[in-house]
Amino acid sequence: MERSFRRSIMRTIVNILCVCCIVGAFAASVWAVPPMINYQGAIVDSNGVPLNGTFTARFRLWDDSVSVDAVHLLWVETQGMLATDGLFDVLLGKVTPIPRTVFDNDSVWLEVEVTGHPAMIPRQRIATVAYAFRAARADTATVAISSGPPAYALVYTVALSGGDFGNPWDAVAAISGGVGPYLIRVMPGSYTGFDLTIPSNVTLQGAGKDCCFLLVDGIISMNQPSAMVAGFSIQVTDPSGIDITAMDVTLCDNDITNMSGGIGVRIHGTGVNAIVHDCRIHHCGAWGITVEDAAGPFIHDNQIQYGYGGGILFQQAGGNFSNNDLIYNECFGVKIVDGSPHVACNTIMRSNRGIGLENAGVASPAHIIGNDIWDNLLYGIDCPNSAGARAVISSNTIVRNLVQDINYVAGTFLLPTFNNNTINTTVVPATAPGLYNVDEQGNAVNP
Repeated sequence: MERSFRRSIMRTIVNILCVCCIVGAFAASVWAVPPMINYQGAIVDSNGVPLNGTFTARFRLWDDSVSVDAVHLLWVETQGMLATDGLFDVLLGKVTPIPRTVFDNDSVWLEVEVTGHPAMIPRQRIATVAYAFRAARADTATVAISSGPPAYALVYTVALSGGDFGNPWDAVAAISGGVGPYLIRVMPGSYTGFDLTIPSNVTLQGAGKDCCFLLVDGIISMNQPSAMVAGFSIQVTDPSGIDITAMDVTLCDNDITNMSGGIGVRIHGTGVNAIVHDCRIHHCGAWGITVEDAAGPFIHDNQIQYGYGGGILFQQAGGNFSNNDLIYNECFGVKIVDGSPHVACNTIMRSNRGIGLENAGVASPAHIIGNDIWDNLLYGIDCPNSAGARAVISSNTIVRNLVQDINYVAGTFLLPTFNNNTINTTVVPATAPGLYNVDEQGNAVNP
């Protein structure tokens, strides 16, 4: 399943929080797989208040992120979507089937335009969805391979015995360049070495995180575009852990630790459109993940646990952070320092503070929507600075945090806005702006 996220799309209706997945079961013939994408999410207004009603939306798939020339348009359809308390669910391809050839492209970008308003900016990149379509087409693998070019320009096998190489470091060094893509398959076993850099267009594919161990005395650098690491149990010792600075990098299905006092995964610089999903990131000496320096990754469906600094830190950065479980992190589940990420549909619990907001120095607010924030030792949401915190906090369940559900020092400007949340304990006096908040018994409360 690929879950992607909301972007600002218009003046009045500003946010769509979305989830994309492939639907349909394999039948006897591969062509029986319905070419549809389940697109789910929430739609809210400029104050973060969920909307109700029927909206007409046009959905487009493009082969790049910015072009408007028709030659780059892969597919388009228009259909209505019903929003109830902000939530909607549509099947893309129900009106106009999505051609399977759409996902022969290296990258596919989704654009949503609600009638009467500008299309969302930027478009959302669909990555693993494409692989699912390709997998559907490869049900008859012999025909697919024999009737066209190979999927990879070069494939190496790493094994403790009998492979092309005895360790991933030698396999990476043997790739001399070119457009690729390249695949390095790593068989079960434990592999130990020093710093490891993943070249451009190289997929380092382990046999599975339960049986394939990558022990790196140093750093894993993903500083070249379109690199992927998947299917390993990884231990690193460098303070930057797995260091991502390139575009279109993917990190998935890994178990990641950094016991040396460092970060599990660090995304910074030009690390935009990086994807981190379905990883377990735990027992890191600092943060599980940090996003810095205007990076904007897609981080979803991970377990981030036992980070001694915290779960994830957004520092002067954005991105989309959705459907993650953050449990037992030491200081914060999530901390946002002058950043504007979209934090949606996460479970954040049993840290000292669920979400910390020190977000006064940004033009765009952070959006915190649809999260479960509970059972934290101090506060569910903590806004400690008198300068305030620029954030829209909507449709969250913020309850049973042991000291207070919300803590803030009210400043003269940049207060967060609380709309449609479930909150039990509030600050006194309750002066933060917001509407439609209730406690667990359904009684109206002020934040």
